[in-house]
Amino acid sequence: LVLFGAIRRILHSPGSGPSQGFPGFGQEKQAKKTREPDVIFVPTPAEVVQQMIKLAGVHQGDVVYDLGCGDGRTVIAAAKLPGVRGVGIDITPERIKESVENAR
Repeated sequence: LVLFGAIRRILHSPGSGPSQGFPGFGQEKQAKKTREPDVIFVPTPAEVVQQMIKLAGVHQGDVVYDLGCGDGRTVIAAAKLPGVRGVGIDITPERIKESVENAR
């Protein structure tokens, strides 16, 4: 079990609130917006994403969870590894839509 977004969220905004789920691939349900996010979306550079995956030791059979996944780049990069699945969670409907499109 690997949680990337939780680490980023702690570093950027301690005490941030709950997030809504990221719809499964191909299930474009619009998340009901309950409130504004506590932090702004700042994309993680691709080279940093790769280093996080390497540092976490992600390997076959792992499920990578990213809380506050934004455009989904971390879970998508992880899911490109053989036998790895990714689950992204975000509160912002625009980011959810973007991450589903990026996953396609």
